[in-house]
Amino acid sequence: MSAARAVPSPPRPRHRGRGATSARTLAAVVASGAFLLPVAPAAAGAVPSAGGDPDGGVALSVDGRRWSDDLEVALFEASPWVPGETRSSVLLVRNDRRGTASGQVAVALGAGAGDAAGALARALRVRVRPGGDPWTAAGRPVPVRLAESEVLPVALEVTLAASAGDDTQGATVPLDVVVTLVGEQPAAGERPRDEPAPGDGARAAVLPRTGGSPAVPLLVAAGAVLLGALLRWAVAAREGRRG
Repeated sequence: MSAARAVPSPPRPRHRGRGATSARTLAAVVASGAFLLPVAPAAAGAVPSAGGDPDGGVALSVDGRRWSDDLEVALFEASPWVPGETRSSVLLVRNDRRGTASGQVAVALGAGAGDAAGALARALRVRVRPGGDPWTAAGRPVPVRLAESEVLPVALEVTLAASAGDDTQGATVPLDVVVTLVGEQPAAGERPRDEPAPGDGARAAVLPRTGGSPAVPLLVAAGAVLLGALLRWAVAAREGRRG
């Protein structure tokens, strides 16, 4: 990724009382060539199409009303988290290409840098559920198939282990969600939408047959929605116990 820019961070974490541990998410960064799935308010940029895809690509939304390939939203609240808490969010993915597309959704939680990041990665549980599929743990891709203009809700769930402690303070780990869509081949005997009809000489001159049905163009950059995020927990220092 390139041309990264920082996004303002939310306020500093606050104490939640004696013996309590709090955590707060911080902002992600945005870079050209990839989507970023923000945990706190951040920007997400579109993946540029390799030469442009005449069949369209993928649109994203969080409310089902405003669709764009350039989002600036918060998918998880930036309020303090406590160990054992679970939060979820939904990202809507729409197939804007012509025809059905299939692919997969995969979520990967990175280890980050340093001992604190490693402790945080071990304390987090991330799951994904595209559509009505069962929940799948991060690291295992889930196959998906979208008809033309179909909207797929992708639910994300993040849990901070009840045992998470001060060793996670200041840690940052990446959470990458990758949605890949590829245009499907037409069924046997079905004429592709752009293939000339019999007797259509003008179209035939533009799209000559070379043997067999022409392959449906793949959604390369425009159809590979790369989503990333940074989860950052700022754990408050614990006060001394009485007695």
